[in-house]
Amino acid sequence: MVRCLILLFIIGNVACSHSSLNKDNLSPSVYNLSLASVHGDSVPLTKIKEGTASVFFFISPECPVCQHYSLTINEMIKRYNAKGIAFYGIFPGIYYSHSQIEQYLTEYNMFFIPLTDPSLVFTNNIHASVTPEAFVVAASGTIVYHGCIDNRYVSAGKPRSVITEHYLDDALQSIINNRPNTVENTTAIGCYIE
Repeated sequence: MVRCLILLFIIGNVACSHSSLNKDNLSPSVYNLSLASVHGDSVPLTKIKEGTASVFFFISPECPVCQHYSLTINEMIKRYNAKGIAFYGIFPGIYYSHSQIEQYLTEYNMFFIPLTDPSLVFTNNIHASVTPEAFVVAASGTIVYHGCIDNRYVSAGKPRSVITEHYLDDALQSIINNRPNTVENTTAIGCYIE
């Protein structure tokens, strides 16, 4: 917890800003990876190709920003899961135990498929650096969006009184409605992945 608070202090002046991004594709080697589910089974990342899109949330159970976004994440899953979009919570690194992850999943009643990436192979491949950070990957392997879920935070620990931008929701709407996404990346605010 202390590590997260220090990180929140360090990144306190980083705002969630958006910019244009050349759409990246996942490295073909990603499809050879399998990540362990918190429940013990192995999930091959070839599943990305099976639906309309996949959303990967990089999560730290001890990060206050991740905790604050739990309800928003669950609401998004309820809204889009039936539309062919799969949702995964990626727990990167080895800084929290299996029981800490289970406690987070239970306490916040998370609906995503929880996966661990202890060696950071997938995390580094997709260039995730902060929790929570969202990545929307089309079935083709194109990264359609990555960054903040919305603009709730002006900087770490400083929420807005009114959310005015819904970046992740907009990206998912663009996929569902087969139209271009206007914001392709933002700078995520939260706790750095170590």
